[in-house]
Amino acid sequence: VINVGPQDLTAGLEFLLEQLARPEGGGELPLISANLLRENGERPLPAFKIVEVEEVKIAFLGLLTGRGQMPAPDFKIEDPIERARELVPQLRKKSDLVVVLFAAEQTEASELARLVPGIDLVVISSRRPARQDRPLAVADSLLIQAGGRGMFLGRLAVALRPDARPQVSASEKDEIRRQLELLEAQQSILSGQLQREPEISGIYQGNQAE
Repeated sequence: VINVGPQDLTAGLEFLLEQLARPEGGGELPLISANLLRENGERPLPAFKIVEVEEVKIAFLGLLTGRGQMPAPDFKIEDPIERARELVPQLRKKSDLVVVLFAAEQTEASELARLVPGIDLVVISSRRPARQDRPLAVADSLLIQAGGRGMFLGRLAVALRPDARPQVSASEKDEIRRQLELLEAQQSILSGQLQREPEISGIYQGNQAE
């Protein structure tokens, strides 16, 4: 699966599509891009591709940054974070892993991981690539980049454990914490009421001792 990056669009979107359509142009290459549009708003490429490997469904979502991109007459770039917010929840329902291929700098990739829950892995392709031997954890996601200019081949081993606890997003953690605080408050009120009832005060104190 290949995500479109800024260098692919140097000569424009239509030139890229024309080259892909040629018999020797790599028309079979599985290019994706979720936020790349023609000037008329048409989406020329699939937004994502789901690949099944040994019964594990992996969704690859392609995104391209618009920061620092030179204006072009035949394409425009949607906000990648807003587009991810739209698509990631759908991909979570269809797959076991959600991988974002993001042509952007690491700072923007980190912002994506913080603002869009549900992403397992962000693979970064940047104009200033940095080789990472270990993924960087941001929120509930992992960020990785293997270097640039074809000098390195990256490989990431992901182990899926059936007994592993499911991931909980930051927003879900906040909601769980809020619910616990509410239950503790209700318990405190109830405890005070029970202790004031002579008939059941002894039962309550006995249960507390246990």
